[in-house]
Amino acid sequence: MGLDMYLNKKEKTPMSNGACRDVEYAYWRKFNALHLWFVHNVQGDVDDCGDYSVTKEQLESLLDTLRRINDDTANELFPTGRGFFFGSTDYDEWYFQDVKETIDLFERTLLEFDFDEEELWYHSSW
Repeated sequence: MGLDMYLNKKEKTPMSNGACRDVEYAYWRKFNALHLWFVHNVQGDVDDCGDYSVTKEQLESLLDTLRRINDDTANELFPTGRGFFFGSTDYDEWYFQDVKETIDLFERTLLEFDFDEEELWYHSSW
């Protein structure tokens, strides 16, 4: 059990059967600071395990925040949060490793993702 977080890629144009292809694009486990960012900046402060569309502008804003995180700014810019099996709230090597990996992912995403043809959707569960 624990906080599982998914970013799914969905094609905007339906297939011949009317369905849209939906595949997992990214996955995080117990990165509660990232989850809280999505709750506050994408989900309208509603933490309900729903599916939420993520825009290119939201990713750019998130990436800008992630790039400014260091030992002195982490608590202010990208705070951890408590929750049922949400993981550590420490600003330790695991926190900064998650930040680095997420920066790498979103830098690639903003270069390669076709926001005209595809959408990103955030979903969490615990």
